[in-house]
Amino acid sequence: MNLQIAFTGPRKLTKIEEKRVYCVLLTTQARANDWHVGDAQGLDSFIVRAAEYWNKNLTVHQIQTQKKWGFAERSQRMIRSATKLGEVTLFAFPNKLCPESCTPKSAFSGYGSGTWGTIAYAWSQGVNLEIHPLFSLKEYADTSWMPDWMVQKQLKLF
Repeated sequence: MNLQIAFTGPRKLTKIEEKRVYCVLLTTQARANDWHVGDAQGLDSFIVRAAEYWNKNLTVHQIQTQKKWGFAERSQRMIRSATKLGEVTLFAFPNKLCPESCTPKSAFSGYGSGTWGTIAYAWSQGVNLEIHPLFSLKEYADTSWMPDWMVQKQLKLF
């Protein structure tokens, strides 16, 4: 079984955010050849371009309905699909804090943040996480920006 990398992030990226994502990819792209991503604009389309550039085996997981729950279903399917193929690391690029109501124990809902919903679901499935916040960390001490349900488990940040 091969290492699988999945990605989640915002539907819109600024040029500065694109540079930050690119810097992460430069240091990690050699770790795995199998990448998984959704089919949205923003981070997903950026990852598609990067995968083409680095000749990665890319699986683009598409929504199967335009109903609101279709996006959540797609994210869950991406994580399940990747875990069937090997050990998974989810590279997450949130652009805002986790909504308080978003937890891995609730039904899938990012409460306004599909990125955090995907992170919570992956967490509940035992997926390795690398979280690279796109928001400013200047006002937060250490990991105080992380949701309480994540603080108990050691994560690799940055």
